[in-house]
Amino acid sequence: MKHLSVYLAQALSIFTRPYVKRKQHKIRFQRASTLSAVLFFSTCFLMLSLVAPPFLGSLYAKAPALSPKALSYKEEGNRFFESGAFMKAIKAYTKAIKADPKYFEARYNRGIAWQKIALYYKAIVDFDKALEIRPGDTDTLYFRGRSFEATGQLKKALSDIQKAARKRHHRAKKYLTESKLKARILAQESKKKESAISVSNNLKKSPQRPTRIVNIKNRFGGKTTSTLFSKGDPLYEGEDGICKQINFYDASSTLIRSETFHHALFNAKNSRNKTITHLNNSGIATLVEHHLTGSKLGKVDLFYYTSDGKISRKETVTLSQYQEQFKGKG
Repeated sequence: MKHLSVYLAQALSIFTRPYVKRKQHKIRFQRASTLSAVLFFSTCFLMLSLVAPPFLGSLYAKAPALSPKALSYKEEGNRFFESGAFMKAIKAYTKAIKADPKYFEARYNRGIAWQKIALYYKAIVDFDKALEIRPGDTDTLYFRGRSFEATGQLKKALSDIQKAARKRHHRAKKYLTESKLKARILAQESKKKESAISVSNNLKKSPQRPTRIVNIKNRFGGKTTSTLFSKGDPLYEGEDGICKQINFYDASSTLIRSETFHHALFNAKNSRNKTITHLNNSGIATLVEHHLTGSKLGKVDLFYYTSDGKISRKETVTLSQYQEQFKGKG
């Protein structure tokens, strides 16, 4: 050990002595004898191997094994994807995710498949989950950015693609130049500003809500009307962010069903894509359906009411359960 400590001291003195000179010449290492360098690094490795075997062992610990069923479903999804059968691929990836919810590749691949059929909001949800499993993955960041771009969320798109580019993702770096995202964001902000000025000028006027009859005789025996809400209207700008409402009347002109469509997808205003209200002949709601977005995309909150307007039951179902439950019903 005495000899080792002497060599270590010599090596350290050679490497630390000319610090100012290295800085002046922007050279990372000062010239030293090959023997001293070899001895220095050999000593460091020897000491590390003596004192830290448990630490080194933890670095090379095996990742948890994948479920064979999940792997099989993922491979099946890949085959469907390569043949262009994207919906079948999505179903296979979904089975893989159910078998192993932490399966990164299945989440990521399903996100890509959603992109292929232009369901970008669904792709974003899968990419979010994939990044929870593997934070900072450059491919996921890049493709989530492209999905944000497709849904008009240019700032989020730029943020994701820049993160990927900083980690030397070739496609992200190239796309930043070609897509001109920064210029498009500036143009988008300018348009929003002009729109805001226009809205403020029109606020003094009462909101225009054009209503037209879209069906003279619907399945309830009456007419169906469609009403549009525009910017500046309190209902459009409010918490529900209503952009359109379709009302179904029976033969006696009693409102039976109302479908409300919300514009505020994926923002803080609301978490709904659509609300459907079912009413009885007295105009009291018997059921209200909230079709959800965001992290609950593909689910429906159902609120059942009694005849006096009180909630009797609430449940959340998947879209497929909802479609089965309400098949053929008005």
